Amino acid sequence: MRKEQIYLSTIASDAVRVAKEYGVNLEIAEYCTAWNMDEKFSAIDPVVRKKLTHSPRSLLHAPYNELFPCAIDKKARALAAERYRHAIALAKRYGSEKVIIHGGYQPMMYFPVWYTEQSILFWKEFLKEEPGVELVLENVLEEEPDWVLDIIKGKDAIAINQPNKTDVIDVLAKVGGFDIAAMCGAFLGCAEKRCPVVIDGFISAVAALCAYKLCPEAVGYFIPSHASYEIGYRLAMDAMGLQPIFLLGMRLGEGSGCPLAFEVLSAACSIINDMATFDQAGIDDGYLDEIRQGDKFSVGGAK
Repeated sequence: MRKEQIYLSTIASDAVRVAKEYGVNLEIAEYCTAWNMDEKFSAIDPVVRKKLTHSPRSLLHAPYNELFPCAIDKKARALAAERYRHAIALAKRYGSEKVIIHGGYQPMMYFPVWYTEQSILFWKEFLKEEPGVELVLENVLEEEPDWVLDIIKGKDAIAINQPNKTDVIDVLAKVGGFDIAAMCGAFLGCAEKRCPVVIDGFISAVAALCAYKLCPEAVGYFIPSHASYEIGYRLAMDAMGLQPIFLLGMRLGEGSGCPLAFEVLSAACSIINDMATFDQAGIDDGYLDEIRQGDKFSVGGAK
């Protein structure tokens, strides 16, 4: 890493001294709290300007307290947009090249799919205006750093690549990614070898759906393990006519449904292969009353 790529946060009391001594840059952190942009600005501004005299380059950290660009409430998103515009204006005022922005994810507030979908909506709208500086989306409480990548890719991926939604290969090539393409091939390979394969999570469900679209007969070998929260997961399951084995409300994102499904499948195989019938076990079932009538049950004379 080159020195010009290093930025020291001014939240540290000795940041200016260290930046000057080693010839690195500064990150303006004074505006992480929004009130410093308002009633305290007249006192903060000269302090920031003095610090920047010792830094050849700088970037500015936008406020993040109570700001949620991923919010479902459009008024909350509007507040975030207002604050970010203010931060961008300050960055231009100080000659900063970049503005750092938090994604706003709160684990106890948003499902991951809400976070991603609402963030994409926010940034599509916000970036209709050219900001004039580079915006950097920082992951903080996101459970997976890939969520931030999904937001960035989702901004223009479909519009730029224009995949043909009726052509699975075209979709995979333009917006699928190597992981989904590889899993799609694995699902098809398992079906070709007559080998059952377990689906776990949204991404593998999408790959399975692609395999199904290419070869509908392959679905007979697909076994979904745990139901994911993502809306896309449910759509994929409905399209393939599948039902997951578990609905346990887990969101660990680490293939946690697979080992549970393996145990259930192993038990099912043992029952089919090893469990004795009544005749084999010598059980007299003569005392049992037949209550089945075709595909219906009759209890106590009711029909």
